[in-house]
Amino acid sequence: MYKSHKVIFKSYASYITLNKLTPKTKNIWIIFHGYGQLSKFFIRRFDILDQNENFIIAPQGLSKFYTDKDYKNVGASWLTREDKNIDFKSQLSYLSSVIDDILDKKNIKKCKFNLFGFSQGVSTLCRLTKKINFKVNNIIMWAGWIPSEFFKLSPESCKNSKYIYVMGKKDKYYDLKLINEYKKKFVKKNYRFNYELFDGEHVVDRKVLKRVYEEL
Repeated sequence: MYKSHKVIFKSYASYITLNKLTPKTKNIWIIFHGYGQLSKFFIRRFDILDQNENFIIAPQGLSKFYTDKDYKNVGASWLTREDKNIDFKSQLSYLSSVIDDILDKKNIKKCKFNLFGFSQGVSTLCRLTKKINFKVNNIIMWAGWIPSEFFKLSPESCKNSKYIYVMGKKDKYYDLKLINEYKKKFVKKNYRFNYELFDGEHVVDRKVLKRVYEEL
C-alpha cells in the first residue's frame, strides 16, 4: 500500500503583460486563459482594446504540457483532479504573488479592475476571488463553468462588481438552461449579472470582446 507525502518548496513562475501602466491607464485587466493555452498567446486577443487606457496582466497556468505528438506546441492547465487541493494552494500562492506585484506598482488607485476568465480560466478566476483584497469593478466569465462554491464565498471586494457571462451559440458547451441557472443564483445574491450571446464558437472573439468592453 503506497503512502502519499507532501513537501513545501520555493518555486518560480512568470506572468505576461500587454501595454504600459501609465498615468493614462484607466483599466487594469487580470485575464485567465483556457485549458491548453499559453498566456503569451492568449493575451493577444486583447490587443483590440485601447492600448493607452488598458493594461493587461495574464497569469500562466502552472501545469505545462505538450499538446501535439511532435512535442512542438506547449499548452497549460490550471488544475486537474489529481492532487487538486495541493495544486490549488500552489496556484493561489502564485496568483497572490502576481496581485501583490501589481498592487506595488504606482498609478493604480484611479484605475478600474476587471477580471476576465475564458473556459477553464473561469473557474480559476472564481476561486481566486476569496483572496482578492481590492475592489473589482467588472468580472467577465467567458464560456466557462462557474463552480458551485463560488456562490458561497461572497467576497466583499466583489459584491458590487458587474458580472457578465459570455458564450457563443455555436460553442459545443453552449447551454442556455445552465446560463439561466447561473443568473438565478446571481440574482439571489443580489449581484448585478447579465449575459451576452454571440454567433460564434469556443473562442474569445475580438469584436465581441470590444463590444462587451464598451458596455462596461
